[in-house]
Amino acid sequence: MNLLFTLLLLAVAATAPSHCSCPSEQWIAYRSFCYLLIDYEWTWDDAQDACQTLHPGATHASTHDEEQNTFLAENVAGSHRVWLGLRQPIPHYDWFWDDSSDVDFTSWDTYEPRAGPMSSCAVLNSVHTGKWASEDCTAYHSRSICQIKL
Repeated sequence: MNLLFTLLLLAVAATAPSHCSCPSEQWIAYRSFCYLLIDYEWTWDDAQDACQTLHPGATHASTHDEEQNTFLAENVAGSHRVWLGLRQPIPHYDWFWDDSSDVDFTSWDTYEPRAGPMSSCAVLNSVHTGKWASEDCTAYHSRSICQIKL
């Protein structure tokens, strides 16, 4: 691991006060999950590795209704585009959440998702009303929202 990555993980992994259900104060509790903005831009796979390094079992965030999507856009993502856990491993086929939950809600922007292997991971565009775009998982670099189940 490079030094920046290690320092980032150490800063985020600080011990939480005993009254907090999330791993540290940096995590934000909502419903039955804790969320954390990874404020560094990585490819989708590298961002997923960062989530799992921060907390065993952590994944990119999944969202299952408009309220949750709005919460993530306004309270976690801030003014950033962030990776979600939604991925299309085989172009032109189904999309899947990496936490294995059902894809029971989508918030795609106009003309999204785009077709093809260069657009197989979803990003939440918090600046554009929480709509999603599809991006290249390996070439595009973005911040990420990690989630863990409480």
